[in-house]
Amino acid sequence: MVTLAGLRLRTQIAIVVVPLLLGLIGLAAYLVRERVGERDSLTSFEQIVDGLQQMSALVHELQKERGTTGVFAGSRGASFRAELAAQRAVVDPMTARVSAHFASLDLRGAPATFAPVFATAQQRLQGLAAHRQQTDALSNTPNEATGYYTQTIAALLDLVPPLSQMSADSGVALLVQSALAYMQAKERAGQERAAGSAGISAGRLDLAQLRRFQSVGAEQETYLRVFASLATEADRAFAARTVAGPIEEAVVRMRAVAIDSHTSGNTGGLTAAEWFDATTKRIDLFRLVEEHLTKRLEAELKRRI
Repeated sequence: MVTLAGLRLRTQIAIVVVPLLLGLIGLAAYLVRERVGERDSLTSFEQIVDGLQQMSALVHELQKERGTTGVFAGSRGASFRAELAAQRAVVDPMTARVSAHFASLDLRGAPATFAPVFATAQQRLQGLAAHRQQTDALSNTPNEATGYYTQTIAALLDLVPPLSQMSADSGVALLVQSALAYMQAKERAGQERAAGSAGISAGRLDLAQLRRFQSVGAEQETYLRVFASLATEADRAFAARTVAGPIEEAVVRMRAVAIDSHTSGNTGGLTAAEWFDATTKRIDLFRLVEEHLTKRLEAELKRRI
């Protein structure tokens, strides 16, 4: 039996050192892979965060196009034809920029949940032109005409929650959640605008419209309460002083008229244009808060890259 002591010194050294060298080489390869993975993750992270403001701005304009579509479809094409064309002209270049950004993303280092979410959002944006053609031809109901936008906006907002997976910081996760809650509240305000626009332009809210109108109003309040429970004191104060005053009060009054129209059979002189204008001014205030939150979120996320 050959023992280590019986071997030549060079052979003994080789037996001891070579496994160590192989181990070190393996460790180095592992560390290189880890660094490459980390680099890919940070690249994906930065690309996604860079598109957050663009996506948020597109959602805002799609919400406005949905409301304009509600008036157009609810009046069976008699109202808001020019306004709808003008709003689409605003949305089109924004959609092109966001779609191009999505197409350029390198998602190799992103969590696995990102890819299908981005794919769904892209598909919804790609289907917008065909949906508009149906709306122009009045071949869909008012609820169907506005519903496509609701589903598309939901797909875009689904891009926000996974951001919290790309940072281990609990403060960032809380900021993501509070910003998303406010975005969802704003989205319900947009749905309320669309539901009210369709019903008021038709002369009254039918039962389905009434239920939808009241449902999204309740959801809006729920998301605002969630935001208040998650947000910092400074963010809560900013939101409270921004969405307030005569604009908020006017929408509260008009909301009551819209609900009463289901039983009274008329809107008491309230027009769809008046409702759309008032609710749009209110949602523009929501947009100021949303911009404040998304800019804070973007800064915090990039600070940790």
